[in-house]
Amino acid sequence: MGRILKNEKEICLFRDHIFGRDLRCSSVLKGNAVSRFHARISWNGENWCLRDLGSRNGTYLNGRLLLSEGVSYLTPGDVILFGDFEEEFLFSEKSPPESCLVSVDHDGSEVKVSLTHLLPLPSIERPVATIFAGKLGDFYLETEFGEILPLQHAVPFSVENKTYTPFFENPPDESPQTDTSEMTGSDSAYNTFIEILVSPDEESAEVRFYKGNEVFSLNHKAHFYLLAYLGRKRIEETKATQNTLSKNKDDDNGWVDCELICKELMMNRDHLGQQVFRIRQEFKLIDSLIAEKIIDRNLRGKMRIGLSASKIQINTIK
Repeated sequence: MGRILKNEKEICLFRDHIFGRDLRCSSVLKGNAVSRFHARISWNGENWCLRDLGSRNGTYLNGRLLLSEGVSYLTPGDVILFGDFEEEFLFSEKSPPESCLVSVDHDGSEVKVSLTHLLPLPSIERPVATIFAGKLGDFYLETEFGEILPLQHAVPFSVENKTYTPFFENPPDESPQTDTSEMTGSDSAYNTFIEILVSPDEESAEVRFYKGNEVFSLNHKAHFYLLAYLGRKRIEETKATQNTLSKNKDDDNGWVDCELICKELMMNRDHLGQQVFRIRQEFKLIDSLIAEKIIDRNLRGKMRIGLSASKIQINTIK
C-alpha cells in the first residue's frame, strides 16, 4: 500500500485519501495554513496521484506549487507540503492499495497477508483467533475467548505475542456493526434448519443444511462430529429447562465449557480450534454469515452450536 512519512511517523494511504483540518478527512492535519479539505492523494490503477482541492495556501510537490486543476504523479522520495512549510511529508512507497495484515517475521522481514473472511491467526494449524469480514468493508477479530474486536486501520494488535497491523484499502463505513443476533431469530431473512447424520462409530458426521428452499449437503468429516456433540448438548439443556420453572430462554441454552469439550472428545485446545475453523470453512461455501455464526463463542471460554434446539435434528446413520 502507498505510504507517507511525517517526522518518521508512517501514514498508510487509503485508495482515496484526503488531507485537511476537517475531522472527516482521512488524515486530519493541524495548523492555520491548512484548509478544511486541502488535498487528495488517490490511486488511479497505475499510480498514486496528488491533487490540490482549491486550498487557501496551496499544495507543494518538491517545492513546486500545484495548480488546483492539475494532477501530479508521485514517486518515492517526493516531498509534499500542505500549505504549512514547517510540516514535510515524504512519499515513501508506491505499491497499490489493498486490505491486508502485516506482521514482522523472526528474521525481521515484513510478511503481508490479504485480509479475507475467516482468516485464522496465527496459522491454519493453530487458529487461536479468527478475522471476520463485515458487510461494510470492516473487519473484526474473534479472540480465543469469544471477544469480538473491531480492527482499526494501521492500529496494531497481538495474538500469542505476535503483533499484526491491519491496513484497509478503503475507510471502513462508520455505520453500526452488523447485527450479530442468532441467525435463526425472527428477523432472519430465511428459515434455517440443520440435520446432522452421525456415523455408527460416533467419530464423524455429515451435514444437511436447509436454507430457505435450498438444501446443502456437506460430506462426512471428523470435524462435523463436534457439531453433533454441541447440538446434543443444546437439545438436552433445552428439554431440561422446559421441564422446570427456569426462566432460561432457548437463546441461553447450549453453552459448553471448552475444557469439558476437550476432555469428553479427547482433544486439546489447538485441535478444538482447528475443528471450529474447519467447520466454519465448510459453511463458508454456503453463506459467510452462516459460517460466522454456526458456532458461537463467549468470553467465559464456552461455545455452542449457533442454532436453537428446534432447528437441530441429529440421527445416527444405520
